[in-house]
Amino acid sequence: MGDELVDLICGPDERAWLESADKEERADMLTMLFSAKEAFYKCQYPITKSFLDFRDVQLAIDVGRGCFRALEVSRPGLDWSFATAVRGQIRHYQGRVATTAVLSTDLGASHL
Repeated sequence: MGDELVDLICGPDERAWLESADKEERADMLTMLFSAKEAFYKCQYPITKSFLDFRDVQLAIDVGRGCFRALEVSRPGLDWSFATAVRGQIRHYQGRVATTAVLSTDLGASHL
């Protein structure tokens, strides 16, 4: 995994999350993070019509449960408070990753 990809995709907390894993797991984890951020982007775009960079959104991923949630969006100009209600699923199988993201209507849910 090249540092240029990590720098492009990850914020500081996500980078620390990657670095906490075994070296063999990091490439898969980076792929999951990339895919989850793409799913988040596709979920938010119809609502905001805003283009985001990978580092504009911070995600928390629970690999064991196969899920993620948005923690924060750092793009000025809009009220991004809805973003923390975005939840997603990750499936990783034989080197392939599939993710989905939905805007939860249950804003009080505390998953992950």
